[in-house]
Amino acid sequence: MKESFDPPAVDSPLSAIAAGALHSCALTVTGNVYCWGWNRDGELGEGSRTDRRLPVRALGGGDFGSVSAGAGHTCAVAATGQPFCWGFNLSGQLGDSSFSAKPTPVAVAGALTLRTLDAGGAFTCGIASDSAAWCWGWGAHGQLGDGARTDRRSPVAVLGGAKLTALGAGIEHACAIAADSTASRRLVTSTVGATTRSDSSATPWSRRRPLPASSWVV
Repeated sequence: MKESFDPPAVDSPLSAIAAGALHSCALTVTGNVYCWGWNRDGELGEGSRTDRRLPVRALGGGDFGSVSAGAGHTCAVAATGQPFCWGFNLSGQLGDSSFSAKPTPVAVAGALTLRTLDAGGAFTCGIASDSAAWCWGWGAHGQLGDGARTDRRSPVAVLGGAKLTALGAGIEHACAIAADSTASRRLVTSTVGATTRSDSSATPWSRRRPLPASSWVV
């Protein structure tokens, strides 16, 4: 006889979905976040570290406006613009001024008001209400865009002062679109060949600050 079960109730229809490395999350129209999958570091946000094959609701929900799933962490922006993160935090990717994993949502330090954010491999970036970019977490390859290769456990401003309309965080790099529709690059990893033009602040393999797409040489 086949095992049968009813899936857990989700309070309302879904408005967004995000897939991380080994877990997935979705946002409902009522502002709740539901996650499922790998949970060894608390990336599902429901207070445990037990893997879930069905959706469970992240604690503290009810007013989230967006959600993003990284490699081992999850972040969401509340309707007020306040960012929250949970899960793996070895590099500071939760932005709560610690390096400790959190199985429930914690507020990102710095009283930022964000319009959007994206959780990358082990770092996170967001666009603030004034269209400036902020990043935190793993920075060994310059992916935070603050001119350093240092992990940051709280948000740091991306250099250049560009006003952004969109951004995306990868495993070791981040890219964004400026208000004038130009592309801005914060890191080039080894996927770009050694013929890439270097500058005085970085090796040919990486950049620690944004560069416009028009300056790429491959």
